[in-house]
Amino acid sequence: FLTKGERERQSTIDNTKLGASLDIKVGESGGLLFKKKILNSPQEMELYRAAKCSYPNHIIIPNTALSTIIDSKICASLDQPTSDFFFKSTLDLCIVHPRSFIGEVFIELDSSWHDLPKQKENDSRKDQIFKAAGLKLHRIRKKENKNMEQAFALYINGITV
Repeated sequence: FLTKGERERQSTIDNTKLGASLDIKVGESGGLLFKKKILNSPQEMELYRAAKCSYPNHIIIPNTALSTIIDSKICASLDQPTSDFFFKSTLDLCIVHPRSFIGEVFIELDSSWHDLPKQKENDSRKDQIFKAAGLKLHRIRKKENKNMEQAFALYINGITV
């Protein structure tokens, strides 16, 4: 009985240490919880809220795989590196028609991270994928360090579907 209790206590301690080093939580049962918010930043939350206000009857999907919103047959018209990227990449925000369940508005939220050479290459691939699919990819960049929800809403309201 004591040995089992000591093992459970040590396991809880080990999980707590690991959770702290990984910046994740320990659940009620002592196991590590890897769940997270579906929005990756405060800016994505602002963009999501703006889209929800602008398209209240549409389905708003954040951080969705490109293969969810674009048919994978597109890969036949892409080079191999871009095709590989297609299956690994996500879109920051997709506004989906509530009856057809087809994406109508596609938005990528860029930041200073997108100035890095590797990210520029990835952005170029994503642009190429949307162009090949005949879809307009809207890129928005937050330039001010303040809440941009209203500015995002103004931009989104100006998009015609």
